Amino acid sequence: MRDKKEWGSGSDSRSCPKAEVHLDDEIMLEDPNYQSDEGSECSIRSSSIPMPAFDAPTGCAYLQMLRSQIDESLTSGGEYVEAIFTHREIFSAQPAVHRDCAKGFTDIAAVLEKRAWKSDWESNPDAQGMLMSETEAVSAFRYEAWVIANSIPMQPKATASAYSHRASSVCMMPPAY
Repeated sequence: MRDKKEWGSGSDSRSCPKAEVHLDDEIMLEDPNYQSDEGSECSIRSSSIPMPAFDAPTGCAYLQMLRSQIDESLTSGGEYVEAIFTHREIFSAQPAVHRDCAKGFTDIAAVLEKRAWKSDWESNPDAQGMLMSETEAVSAFRYEAWVIANSIPMQPKATASAYSHRASSVCMMPPAY
């Protein structure tokens, strides 16, 4: 039988539950023959790997301009509504140019959301109003991204024609005369 020592007891609230410690347990040491690949080409520190730029503005030129100026503005103060309506006018003139605008609005919403939570809103009463305005803007920009994403039709695949196959679950109605 192994020599063992018990520590902790169920009645003492400061101790851990009963655990067995075996005296013949070995302490695991590092293997002296282990060779790290730290210096090899395959082992590159993550700080030296170039990360893709997620801050690259997406969307039409108007949204790119908004995104570039968003850091300079102190508060959205309702200006986001004007920006959304202006974009809708531009969108209605040329919808094909706005394929990436849903992503652009989502990016702007993410920037505003981060900015709202970075502000010191707990100690500053003016910042609390700004937080409300920022969260409204975030919701509005996300909604607009959803609207745009659902209003641009999907592009058909270039290799397949529109009439190459018909789904069996589609009900074809005869033309009404």
